[in-house]
Amino acid sequence: MYYVFRKLKTISICLMVANMLSVNAVYALDNINYHIQYINQAQAKLNITTSFFGAEAKKTLLHVPTEGVTDLVATADNIPTKIIDNPADPSHATLYVLHHRPKALISVRYNVSQVFSGPPTAASLWQVIVNPTYFYFIGQKVFAWPDQFKQDMIVSFKWDMPLSARFFNSFGVQQEPQIAILHNIDELNSSLFVGGDFRLTSKQNGQQTINTVIRGNWPFADLEYSEKISSVFAAVNNFWPKGQPKIFLNALLPVSQLSNNKISLYSSSHMSIGGSELKDAFVLMATVPETSDKKIWEIIRSIATHEYSHNWISERLAHLPENDLGGRWFAEGVNEYMAQKLRLRAQQMTLQEYVDRSNQVVSAYFTSPAFGENINMGEYPVLSKETVFSILQPYSRGELLAWRWTIESRERQPIDTILLQMVRDAENKRPIYSDKLVAKYLAQAGVVDALADIENYARQGEEIPLTGKEMGPCVTANKVPMLRYDIGFDLQKSKKEGKIVGLKQNGPAMKAGLQEGDEFTQLGYDYGNTKIPVQITLKTSQFITYSPSEPVQVLQYSLLPMKQIPSACYER
Repeated sequence: MYYVFRKLKTISICLMVANMLSVNAVYALDNINYHIQYINQAQAKLNITTSFFGAEAKKTLLHVPTEGVTDLVATADNIPTKIIDNPADPSHATLYVLHHRPKALISVRYNVSQVFSGPPTAASLWQVIVNPTYFYFIGQKVFAWPDQFKQDMIVSFKWDMPLSARFFNSFGVQQEPQIAILHNIDELNSSLFVGGDFRLTSKQNGQQTINTVIRGNWPFADLEYSEKISSVFAAVNNFWPKGQPKIFLNALLPVSQLSNNKISLYSSSHMSIGGSELKDAFVLMATVPETSDKKIWEIIRSIATHEYSHNWISERLAHLPENDLGGRWFAEGVNEYMAQKLRLRAQQMTLQEYVDRSNQVVSAYFTSPAFGENINMGEYPVLSKETVFSILQPYSRGELLAWRWTIESRERQPIDTILLQMVRDAENKRPIYSDKLVAKYLAQAGVVDALADIENYARQGEEIPLTGKEMGPCVTANKVPMLRYDIGFDLQKSKKEGKIVGLKQNGPAMKAGLQEGDEFTQLGYDYGNTKIPVQITLKTSQFITYSPSEPVQVLQYSLLPMKQIPSACYER
């Protein structure tokens, strides 16, 4: 019965799409229509009109983006109607109420502008960029949508662009009219949209079309970049039995500054880069390097592999709740482990490069200010130099746990086994992520006490025991002295209360003479940087300075000397 229902529904959707394409019947009961006008003047903006049929209950709840939205107006059957706050939840600033007759034709119009001044930076990955030259946004930042449309819907886009501008998104390239059949509203909210002075390079990779769009001036040709990215897709696609998007968009945008924190595995002294995986797309934003040497390409391909691999890990395996920062050990850490393993197996990086990168992971884990931190349920904090370590710590924990399980399991490649099985099991219905879910699959692959490992190491922050055998038989390991950043007290609470709170026993602050409750007038530090001393002026006028660090012994790996590296070393 379920199969018949789904088949009939699919037929009806196909007929509806055909009807929309062949005649002027734009509106239907189960579709949303967006008209996007890109106004590329000095005060650039996007003018958005959203049209749909209202709920039968004479009231429609409307989700509206929060940043940069102005001039919000609505009509019901071409009659102006009020948009009011939702009385059931007045604190929910993005949810409004429209009153109308049953199934009235609703039209909502508003403008969206860029909320920051100056050139784009790291935060722009999650912001709307609209200027006279180009635009960039993720669906949830621009598109309003009615609450009754959450599953199985048709979305149409009509683009009103200047003659010289082009547009590209998760649903197509320069396509008019543009129709998308979506399983749920999350697919719209996580879609990528760019337009303006982007340049397009399309490449066929088997049955897959890879559309690469670039703007700005780079020390490499667009075609060279497209070919490098395509090799990433091939390495990942070879592992997964199915699920490769038939059409995939990747975008590269220049930014003036990505981050002041030199803690990313995707950064060097010549370039910093960040990215985000989206629906059938990913975007990379980077500072422009002077040259395109081997190191630059290594950074680009490394992060591109990570973002593309998300098309399976987190997208197809299990849905991770947004309020579970600690669960990123799996969605990000295991994803990073698998992405780099696939690059190694495809010999897109040498074993020496893999070992060097692994040393960076171990160093970042052991020297992070967030080492030992309890990272359990909780939403992403606002990105800052002080919170970024807590955000990235689950990445390292997940990757190191994957190493641990690889040498402890009776399976040679337990992570491969569980990921492939999870994808197969999620084909009918993607489950909600839980630690117990992953532990169940790990147990089937021969990993003992996986749930306890996740709780103790990924969540509670206990030190993950490394043996030196994680890299396989071709690599040895030795401990090296390093410094972990430790300011010696609870920084956030101390700043809030203006006095020292949570002083660490025998920590660097206590050894420097600070006491619990000391009130201060000035506090200077460079969070995460052990080379810059902490400087504190107390209310008593006493001045205290000290090095915010503690010595630690960190395992570092070395490739054994050999004339020829056996192929088995690449398979581990």
